[in-house]
Amino acid sequence: MIIKSDGNNGTGSVIAGSVTGSGTAEIDRYMTENQWHYIGSPVEQPISTFLSNNPDIPTKNVDSRGMMDYNTEFDNWNDFFTNSNGNDLGIGSGYSIRTTSNTYISFNGSVTVGTINVTLDATGNGWNLVGNHYTCLLYTSNAAAEQSSEDIG
Repeated sequence: MIIKSDGNNGTGSVIAGSVTGSGTAEIDRYMTENQWHYIGSPVEQPISTFLSNNPDIPTKNVDSRGMMDYNTEFDNWNDFFTNSNGNDLGIGSGYSIRTTSNTYISFNGSVTVGTINVTLDATGNGWNLVGNHYTCLLYTSNAAAEQSSEDIG
């Protein structure tokens, strides 16, 4: 299965009551060139594989790529990811990423379904970069309006 977003709103989705069977999917997210985008991964996939499959994520200083995550405790961005990063893209984790052209980035793996709980960190200034692991757009302002400040953090 291939789910591909467009340049209008950056989302692509499949709406279904349930998912059965097994297999993998390719989810292609449209990215505008030379702009940082906050993303979440809809699949579990090694970061090194993700970077290898997406050559339009630029390289800096030989091995560093245009992708990083946020360190809430110290209120800053962690170092750029490298091609040899041994970690997986975390479901529910957020990343900042850029590309060198108007293009698609591809995620490959089993689509995440169901509820994902993400633990928020209140250290530093308390800013957390949480990723949307679904293949569709989430309206966070609507969700936030339905929660009290204690629920949101």
